Amino acid sequence: MHRKNCANLEELEKSPERMVVMNWDLEQKMMFQTTIQMDVINKQGVLAKLASVVADNHGNIERFEQVDRDGNYSGLEFHLSITDTDTLNNILYKLRQLPEVLKANRKEFK
Repeated sequence: MHRKNCANLEELEKSPERMVVMNWDLEQKMMFQTTIQMDVINKQGVLAKLASVVADNHGNIERFEQVDRDGNYSGLEFHLSITDTDTLNNILYKLRQLPEVLKANRKEFK
């Protein structure tokens, strides 16, 4: 990919078969991938409640993983598509307000 004012573009224009014209849709928001980790009380309906919070706050769950801690608690990871960090922070804030959520944080990759 080259900008219109790129010095290499002049050379590429001599071989038009090597060129593909592209335009950016500046109106469409970009989606970013992130993962949140939660510890929750494992009871009926909690997964649906968590998914509703994500959806109601403009996030999309691409996939999730569950690890049972014991019969009463579960560890969850939601792999999300979001537009920005404000969206992520809002989702985390709303999740933390639920009585079934013991902990909710963005997963840090090292």
